[in-house]
Amino acid sequence: MRGGATATEFETLLLRGREAGACVDPAHGPWRPDLGRGIGSTRWWGELLVLAALVTSALLCWAAPRAIGASAPSRYDSADVAQFRRLAIGSGENTRGGDAPALTGAIALAAVPPRPALELSTETRVGESFAAALARLGVGPGDSARAAELVPAQRIAPGTRLDVVLGSRLAADAARPLQRLTLHPQFDLEVAITRHANAFAVDAGPVAVDSTPIRLRGPVGGNFAQAAAAAGLSADIVQQYLRAIDGNASLAGDLRPDDTYDMVVEHRRSADGASETGKLLLARLDRHGTPLAKLLRWGRDDQFVSALRPSLSSGGSTPLWPVEGRITSGFGLRFHPILGYLRMHSGIDIAARWGTPIRALADGVVSFAGWHGGHGEYVRLAHDGGLATGYGHMSRIAVAEGAHVRAGETIGYVGASGLATGAHLHLEVLRDGRASDPLDWLRGGGFAAGERPDSAAIAGRIARLEALVPTGTVAVR
Repeated sequence: MRGGATATEFETLLLRGREAGACVDPAHGPWRPDLGRGIGSTRWWGELLVLAALVTSALLCWAAPRAIGASAPSRYDSADVAQFRRLAIGSGENTRGGDAPALTGAIALAAVPPRPALELSTETRVGESFAAALARLGVGPGDSARAAELVPAQRIAPGTRLDVVLGSRLAADAARPLQRLTLHPQFDLEVAITRHANAFAVDAGPVAVDSTPIRLRGPVGGNFAQAAAAAGLSADIVQQYLRAIDGNASLAGDLRPDDTYDMVVEHRRSADGASETGKLLLARLDRHGTPLAKLLRWGRDDQFVSALRPSLSSGGSTPLWPVEGRITSGFGLRFHPILGYLRMHSGIDIAARWGTPIRALADGVVSFAGWHGGHGEYVRLAHDGGLATGYGHMSRIAVAEGAHVRAGETIGYVGASGLATGAHLHLEVLRDGRASDPLDWLRGGGFAAGERPDSAAIAGRIARLEALVPTGTVAVR
């Protein structure tokens, strides 16, 4: 203790101070100065001197910073340092020249040897010639012209991949010679052009293709387009499906999140790994396990027929005519007998006796029944697949709007209402709102000869398509 005091004496002093009411801090001492007490007293000045001594000692013990390795001898002379600076990135002198000393082991090259061959690829562009596509790859004009003669340009579609191998230059300013060219001008055809000396040899061969359609099935969800895209469907296939479903009069605008879409799409896979999708073949919509629509693509016009209801062809072996009579005016531009000028005739006229019953060409829903301008008393029926039929100049209408009618059912009677010169039926056939020649439907049911479907043919094809195992995605490249 300070001043030779023992621990017992210090405790005695502390006890006396407490008895006298003094505030004694055992942690306070000259080596722990407290300049907040007794300012100006002798004790205060002594503690200030102690603090100054402590600060001075700390400053004297502070080590001056020294550069690391400053005392180590340099292993490089001034010439090496100067060359290092010239070769440094960003120095502007990073090339060796003049009499500058060379680094140990460095080899000076007069020229870089060219690569013996180059392998390049590209795809043909819209409006670009075959020779121009080869020129973009560095093929010389002579080789490009000879290769274009061997492969007809009309057979090369935009986006066709071209793979070329170019050989070594014969001269510094000459183009590299074409050694080999490979392309697929058609999905199932591969063509290879190979150089032999100064001549080209062409080798064309078929590529094995698997044309099995692919089936996709899943929930419609809150956003059908997003759900279909997540399943790997292209926007074009989605639009084909929606148009097919929307063409079904009983389902227009009636998709629900818990419905299930089911479709079969053309899909081809080649032996070399390429694949592509085509048309929608089957469009189906289920609700709680029950099919609401089952539409099959059929015929030369790629129209959809319903497996749940008869098509416009009525499923019979002989096309159904609305009335018995002779055709007096065909489809297209004609001189109107009343208006006296050329006018588009959107249907055909069939002359028949006044009051002859008019029959529906196929099952459908009456979308309009009443007076329709120059058509007079007029009835329009909506059918599956976006089809509609119109019947004009009736003397009397026998159905009401919203009614469901069967093929062959009487919907009115022949007359001469509206702009007509005599008793006849004006018959129209519309597909997606556009008029088409009714004779195409009356003579062949809307299909080419031998293609008109019946219920057995539709059921058989649908059974084959529905036997496909659904998959979740379509990988196309």
